Amino acid sequence: MKPTLDAPRSAGSPPLPLPGWLAAWSGIWAMNWRSVWSTRRWPMLGLVVVGGPVLAWLALRNVEVDLREEWLTWVATFHFGLVVPLWCLIAFGSLVRDEVQAGTIGFLLTRPLTRTRFFALRWLAVLVTVQGPLGLNTILLGVAALALGVPGAMLLTLLLLGALLLVVPAYGAIAACLGLLTRKYLLVGLVYGFVVEVGIGQIPTNINTLSVARHFRTLLAQSELIEQHGGWSAGQLLGSLGGLLLLTLIYLGASLLLFNVREYSQSEENKQ
Repeated sequence: MKPTLDAPRSAGSPPLPLPGWLAAWSGIWAMNWRSVWSTRRWPMLGLVVVGGPVLAWLALRNVEVDLREEWLTWVATFHFGLVVPLWCLIAFGSLVRDEVQAGTIGFLLTRPLTRTRFFALRWLAVLVTVQGPLGLNTILLGVAALALGVPGAMLLTLLLLGALLLVVPAYGAIAACLGLLTRKYLLVGLVYGFVVEVGIGQIPTNINTLSVARHFRTLLAQSELIEQHGGWSAGQLLGSLGGLLLLTLIYLGASLLLFNVREYSQSEENKQ
């Protein structure tokens, strides 16, 4: 059975031309930009971007011993352990759900734009709009580290920015899949985080490769500064890079499969 959200066409009508990727991207980007960066959201975005670095400075300004280790602990537990995954869960999980709940999904999923192309471009647009604020937030954390006098603050900030480029797509793919799976994606995402990222990620066996946080720690531990003062294991760099890429591709593939075979409408939403 074909999805009912596709626009009906008569049997004798000629096939509609597919828009180019650039044309489709520009339309989806404009729609995503207006929803994410509207002026009414500026205060909340500013609070989230600036709030973490300010809290880090306030919490660590009186620390005199092992300042670098305390700062790394703050970054790993609060920034990359809470802010980054939660931001990704909210942004990517609502990628389709917001449109379903607003009743506008039917207008977006009409031919000639295929569901696969729509989802891929929408995911990429959200990825860009998420990486920007989180990148700025990480830079401000580096500024806070400089103000605190953390040794090697500039190098540590560059390492965090590099890790961010790899971690956000993985979290984004997971969150997008959860958002397509259930409208209660926030609750399911929190449970997933506690079980997989916090629980399984601490198990010293190969099963911890399911944890994005574990790969994040491995990436940062490639630097001797972090391995010595953070107490993290360097592990295998290629293994963590491949693990993050594999997790991203698996969850994106599952998301595309769900989006193409499952019906998304307000009536179906209310049944869940």
